[in-house]
Amino acid sequence: MQLKPVSINFRLFQKSLLRLIINLQFAISLFFLISFYGVCGSILEQEQPRQYYLENYNLAIPLLDIKVYKIIFALGLDHIFTTYWFYILIILFGLSLISCSFLRQLPLFLFSRGNKFFYKANIPKNFQVYKTFKIQKIFSLSSFLSNENYLIFQKRGTFYSYKGLLAKFAPLVVHFSLILILAGTVIASLTSFSAQELVPKSETFTIQNTVRKNYLSFFPNSSIRVNDFWITYDQDENIKQYFSDISVLNELGEEEYQKVISVNKPLSYKGMVIYQTDWDLIAIRLKFNNGIKQIPLRKLDGQKKVWISSIELNERKIYFLVNNLNGYVSLYDERGKLIKQLELFQEFEDFKIIDIIPRTGLQLKIDKGIPILYLGFLFLMISVIFSSQYFPELWTTVTKQENNLSIVGKTNRQQLTFDNLIFL
Repeated sequence: MQLKPVSINFRLFQKSLLRLIINLQFAISLFFLISFYGVCGSILEQEQPRQYYLENYNLAIPLLDIKVYKIIFALGLDHIFTTYWFYILIILFGLSLISCSFLRQLPLFLFSRGNKFFYKANIPKNFQVYKTFKIQKIFSLSSFLSNENYLIFQKRGTFYSYKGLLAKFAPLVVHFSLILILAGTVIASLTSFSAQELVPKSETFTIQNTVRKNYLSFFPNSSIRVNDFWITYDQDENIKQYFSDISVLNELGEEEYQKVISVNKPLSYKGMVIYQTDWDLIAIRLKFNNGIKQIPLRKLDGQKKVWISSIELNERKIYFLVNNLNGYVSLYDERGKLIKQLELFQEFEDFKIIDIIPRTGLQLKIDKGIPILYLGFLFLMISVIFSSQYFPELWTTVTKQENNLSIVGKTNRQQLTFDNLIFL
């Protein structure tokens, strides 16, 4: 038995695929899927180490006897926004928006800005005849509509008029804004990266401690120098704000950009953003008669912002306790008794403290999708303004035998205003 070759009608397939893509229900389904996974990504911690999920999601689903973390790893729920199926959903939704914009919304807009004439025989049944005038009032009606900023078209005893065309342009702006938001999301997920660095004052560093990177992430060649770091306190000695003086250096070590940053006031340069995140103390610098010595600080056990260090001096041990950067260090003996609260550059026996060396916590980010996302949300806000526009349409027909002028019309909103306009 000879098998007949299977022929595929590619034109029919293309038409069927196109009908599916521009289908409103299909687009809404994609939108809800993307929104659902977006909510899941907001609730479930993303980009955490594998051990984190093993420890925190080691629960079995009733009846299925499957651990929750197995489902998380199988579906990629630990990195939703970089999974291939999330990209597929976004691409399909973007294609649906683009196809609908060019094949439906744009033709509808072009049709709306044209002139559409109805004659008495082909007036749609869902239109209501609002009022009938005597034919002598046709000129006063035209004058009234012109004063109300209506565009008026005339043809063989019929009139068509409208205003507020921006309302018909709103769906195109909505689609364009959503396409920008989707594009920004894809670009951000493919190219963004973030890093965390703890840098001592006056040190220069390059990015090393990457927290997150993606497929197309790139690292800038610039070096970054921490010129200074300081903290301001309120009257109760509580931290008010902390600052880092940052310089961005080129490949030759020359300063290209400099800014003092603080919490909520980052440095932004050539797409790279540097945030102030944390701080720490690493050492105390002491000056003796025979030179300078730097002793390391370590955090006191159980204390968040208290540092301690010690030295052997004249056959006894002295402990240094620091809890701020206001220029004071507390000195204790081996029994925990306070010896003295020493100020910077104040003499004590054979030495004086000349510096408390801090290090600043910096977060570095590059996200090229952010400007596109902001632009998308801007157009989305503009589309809301356009959508609120009033778009009334009026058709008039002249019946010479009856000496009458009949008006029909419709509007997208403000029905009461429209009715009052016609019946005045």
